[in-house]
Amino acid sequence: MFSAIAPLLAGVELVTELLSVAVLLMALDKLATAIRWTYAAGKFTGRIWFTYGLPAFLFIADGISAINAQIDWHEVAATVLDSLAVIAAAGITAAMYVHEWHANWVGSIDWAAKPVAPAAPAINPLIDIAASLERLTCKQVRAEFGLKQKTGKTKLIAMAIAC
Repeated sequence: MFSAIAPLLAGVELVTELLSVAVLLMALDKLATAIRWTYAAGKFTGRIWFTYGLPAFLFIADGISAINAQIDWHEVAATVLDSLAVIAAAGITAAMYVHEWHANWVGSIDWAAKPVAPAAPAINPLIDIAASLERLTCKQVRAEFGLKQKTGKTKLIAMAIAC
């Protein structure tokens, strides 16, 4: 029985080695396919770039160079410096005007504290009526003003004054 196991183990090892080699070959095939696709994509991109992109880029560069050749940069620098001088002078003039206006405005303010007379306390003009009604009972207030609500005396007086 043990004599049959050794060839069987050798057969299993052979099958596993063959499967390992097959898996490795499949992986190499997939890698080669990916490399081919990458190369084809690069070739396509390069063809598009060199057919359309680069000529457009060079045309734009030539246009910029032609425009740049037409510009007198010394005149541009002189114009910019003159403009900056005018803007600075206008800013200084505006700052001086605002400073003078503010000084005149602050000088016109009377900073002295004015005495304030105390205000008389506010008294409700209906306080006399409410005081006279407080002397009455709830029944008398209801009878005098025709109120039918059964509530506290202060609420009855408030309703009577509101009538």
